[in-house]
Amino acid sequence: MAAHFRVVAVHPNVELYGSDRMFHSAVLGLARRAEVLVRLPQEGPLADLLRDDGVQVEVSAFPVLRRVELTPRRVPGHASHTAIAAFRLAHWLRSVRADVVYVSTIVSPVVVFAARLARVRVVLHVHENDPAMGRLSHRLLIWPARLCAAVLVNSRSTGAWVRAGAPRVSERLTVVPNGVGIIDTGERAGLPEGLNVLLVGRLSEHKGQDVAVRALALLRDRGLDAHLTLLGDAFPGYEAFRSSLVRLGDELGISDRLHLVGFRDPKPYLYAVDVVIVPSRMESFGIAAVEALLAGRPTVVSRVQGLLEIVEDGITGLTVPAGDATALAEAVERLHHDKELAQCLASAGQERCRVLFSEEGYRTRVSDLVLEVARRALPRPAHRRAVHSAAGRSPPRVESDAPGVER
Repeated sequence: MAAHFRVVAVHPNVELYGSDRMFHSAVLGLARRAEVLVRLPQEGPLADLLRDDGVQVEVSAFPVLRRVELTPRRVPGHASHTAIAAFRLAHWLRSVRADVVYVSTIVSPVVVFAARLARVRVVLHVHENDPAMGRLSHRLLIWPARLCAAVLVNSRSTGAWVRAGAPRVSERLTVVPNGVGIIDTGERAGLPEGLNVLLVGRLSEHKGQDVAVRALALLRDRGLDAHLTLLGDAFPGYEAFRSSLVRLGDELGISDRLHLVGFRDPKPYLYAVDVVIVPSRMESFGIAAVEALLAGRPTVVSRVQGLLEIVEDGITGLTVPAGDATALAEAVERLHHDKELAQCLASAGQERCRVLFSEEGYRTRVSDLVLEVARRALPRPAHRRAVHSAAGRSPPRVESDAPGVER
């Protein structure tokens, strides 16, 4: 394909959780309309999947901002590492002749800085939303968004969070809800007899797996033969949370009903379980909830942020207060005993998600916005204008660097 633009797409993770799959989907949409080069920090399932889809992938480490770095002792070292890496990345971006850089998530500010040094416009896609973050940390984390030509967010809630940290970004901010596609292959996970409950997501406190474990104990106490499957692993460095879940299960006497299966393809589990729960304490969007509803599963979610943009209580699912194990157990028990209600909610949720969270619509909107920014790219060096002229193409229209993508 003779691509008019070259898009460099950068993502900080290499697994296949929510934001990783959204990055993969966005790249596939871009690859239909432009030449795409993906940069990842290491090898992993995401790199393999992209290569299988014919996408060019380059693997080279770059600084990624994690919570463990946000300590007084580690911040200076991380900052100096980021500065050095930014100059190296800028040189690389010039060498690959990027027209626009698409940066997925806000934990890779080094890529934003590098692109600005290389005089390449940036589209930042924000998937994070942490209302518990301190004001100063919030503003520092969001600050790189000010350097971007356009900022995409995955929900209205995330958009409000970004605006609170960087009000000037508002005119360049666009809400693009995640698009999810899920196909029933007919494969079913082997599960124990009884009421099977599923929670899909990284093992972390904000995903609420500890609340789910406590709810499982309450269901046992209510006389239900319930089992809980936790599908996901912890970030490197956060393995202690997984250990705490195992200890909690032992303390509550439900270790034989608690199944931590690690990271796996969720589809065989989604189509095999009775109820899916998303008890997150914070959630910028909630891909797990959309996938559960698309699979026709009765779903219970916390009343937080993006989840409330997916599930309407009593219409497409049930909602409960975040952190409330008792309310979570009662909601699961209600769906278990009222099969008609469970089916009605699941059917309504499935139809709503098909309309609002289309995978094809997501790919189109992201690629439209990224390529719109590419068309308004900064002036090209003379050797790059010659490349486009030799290919029989005019260079993209040049506009002022001042305006952003307005929506």
